[in-house]
Amino acid sequence: MIIKYFPPDGLRINNIDLKWKEDRTIIRNLLNNTHSAADQFIDLSKDFGGNDEYNIDLKRDVYTNLFNSKSLFFLNYSKNNLLRDVEIHSGIEVQLNNIIISFDLTLKQVIYKLGEISKRIKKVDINEYYFEDLKLIVADKKKMGNKGNTLGYVYFTDDTSHLMNL
Repeated sequence: MIIKYFPPDGLRINNIDLKWKEDRTIIRNLLNNTHSAADQFIDLSKDFGGNDEYNIDLKRDVYTNLFNSKSLFFLNYSKNNLLRDVEIHSGIEVQLNNIIISFDLTLKQVIYKLGEISKRIKKVDINEYYFEDLKLIVADKKKMGNKGNTLGYVYFTDDTSHLMNL
């Protein structure tokens, strides 16, 4: 399966267009309600003197083996249930312009390919890189707690405010 990523508009999965800030219910319907909801609320206010601005309200739909592909990815939503970002963990090729990256490639190969369309790259951590103009992060399997230097994680987003300190 290929996910086509169109910064800054959104993505396409099997000819289904998903736009940033699109409503969660609409996306679920477009993808035939094949998700598992994995929402989580973490109240940190007790640790910050009653200040609730540090609370974490994670809204996430998990998709496994969508359209008969051996894949795992998450669609994450804002507190208002609008599409905010995508996390891909396995089994999907990602296409940006004429570049295709896959989980069979080493992280070094992925960085080289993405470097053909982006020169604004930052090393975030060992085995993790942020392509600022693409609003995209890649990491290898080792960074994700597994073995190997092949691609282990692809993340892209519409909202980079939480990435500004990378």
